[in-house]
Amino acid sequence: MASKIATPCYCIQHSRFTKQDGWRLWDLSLSLNGNIAVTGGNENTYRTCIDVYTNVRHSNSRDKPKIIYSKEFDVFEDEAYEYYGRLVSFYPGSGTIILSGLGDKLEVIDIIQDRVIKCRKIKLVKHGDLFGEINCLSVRETEIFIGFRNKSNKITIYDVIDLNEIKSISLQGIQDGYWPGDVAAVDDRIFVCVGDGKEGSNEKALVVEEKNGRILSQLTKPSGAVKWFVESLALNITLNVIAVAWSQTQEGESKGIDVIVFYSLLSENKCSFLIAEVEFGVIRIRISDRGHRMITGNHRTGEVKEYDMAEIFTYSLFKEKLESNLKTDECTKLANFFKIPRNQTDAILGSETPSENLLLSLEQKNILQPRDVSKLIEAFDKLRINPFCRHVAEIFRKTRAPSYYKGITKKQREEMKTLQMTSEEDGKVLKAPWTLHKTPDGRVYYHNPVTKELRWENPETGQRAESQDECEGLYLNLSLNSSEFLQESSFEGEFGKFSVRVSEKLTKANCVKLATYFNFPAAKIDQIRNDSETPGITLLDILKERRIVNILNVVSLKEALEELELKDISDTLVTPYQMRIDRLRFEQQYLSE
Repeated sequence: MASKIATPCYCIQHSRFTKQDGWRLWDLSLSLNGNIAVTGGNENTYRTCIDVYTNVRHSNSRDKPKIIYSKEFDVFEDEAYEYYGRLVSFYPGSGTIILSGLGDKLEVIDIIQDRVIKCRKIKLVKHGDLFGEINCLSVRETEIFIGFRNKSNKITIYDVIDLNEIKSISLQGIQDGYWPGDVAAVDDRIFVCVGDGKEGSNEKALVVEEKNGRILSQLTKPSGAVKWFVESLALNITLNVIAVAWSQTQEGESKGIDVIVFYSLLSENKCSFLIAEVEFGVIRIRISDRGHRMITGNHRTGEVKEYDMAEIFTYSLFKEKLESNLKTDECTKLANFFKIPRNQTDAILGSETPSENLLLSLEQKNILQPRDVSKLIEAFDKLRINPFCRHVAEIFRKTRAPSYYKGITKKQREEMKTLQMTSEEDGKVLKAPWTLHKTPDGRVYYHNPVTKELRWENPETGQRAESQDECEGLYLNLSLNSSEFLQESSFEGEFGKFSVRVSEKLTKANCVKLATYFNFPAAKIDQIRNDSETPGITLLDILKERRIVNILNVVSLKEALEELELKDISDTLVTPYQMRIDRLRFEQQYLSE
């Protein structure tokens, strides 16, 4: 199922990629608040760069993100390192702290203060005349997954807090001389594309068991080509998909075809449900946390493009996928569930295309609509049929993105408009308003509502502010006691208290709805249904087990509560907890005195 070439919402490009010879884009990362980090390298000078953009545009606007950080770095000191591809990922929960990997160095960089907070030099294995430098990097909660170049078949995991090595996994069964080109991890699985570096691309996209490095499966390549190469892959837990960028080079490297194939994580054979054709030259793809945006980076042109997932996964493509996967007996069950008259049901089932005619009948009865597929999802759940089609319907529903301004106050909206009108020209750092705030113990700090960064020093003077009695801030009048929270010796204790408070507010019916929203297996949903005492605790334990939430990030739970019209729980418990965690991490990890 292929679509026409996708149309991006916007395209950004730093002038160095168009006005200076030798620069190539290498990596991308998306933060929770929408910031985009881009890295590049110069094949002539071996200099590298990091650019960070903030997304302040309305979902219906064509305004481009503004650059808030831009820096070039000198060449390697060690001549044995010849790879100039700098890797990047945002630090968990931050839009201004980034992880960067290059050569044998893994660094945590504060882009606001323009300084390296932490640095670790990794011991590399030498292959021939060259070392196996860092080649790909991704973050899963508190773990960093790194793959290396030059015949290294290992994925090494590091702790995100202190950058210490946790363990190393050898990829079993891959060809000699192959190494990882991109990597992502979820639950107990690692997704990795591998190749030997010849022709500049990878040949296979694999699903690997984290415990022992054993290959579980290989993702199916697009059809209709002599040879496809894997350029990049991206996981999204909200949608439960793995997206893979495949490339078919034609006439050398001057022309070719790039497609993004989306595979279902819930399907045992990783069925593909959508293929989107994009402009040739994509080297990296990333999907936003909520699954509404897809970002691509073009190695050849340096262009970064954003695509609206709703415009890629259209209603017609959604119907086409259901029509090709619904079986006749399932059509019968759906027709009976929706009480379609017997004569119409017989006509539908007796036709050459029963699934297509069933969906048409559901549309005529307003059961199935482009803006609402919830009734069909409910039918799949109650009938317990076709998990794959149910997943496709859920993905379609979740990719219908609300406005970027959802949940933003009128005052914040006006601030954004002002920023767009007064920001400096592209290529210069965006000047954004800072607001003054006070910690529970009286210390004053500054918050930027656009870039989300926090700092002790006044952004204009560089001096620390004196404590003030009057301080208007984002974190006042919250339900948790600030002083008690800051005295906790660990995040685990506070998360336990938070779980109890949330579970007390959730009914069993709420818990089942949330389990369904997050695509829990039937056994897990039954486990919650059968818990007569603490279904809320059971729900949160499973959410944590499936890595949908963790001690430092409950954003997905917040979004689910809002979509299921349980905003009161989100506003009084989940949002305050997340804000406290963000602030505490800022104070304890980055700017502690």
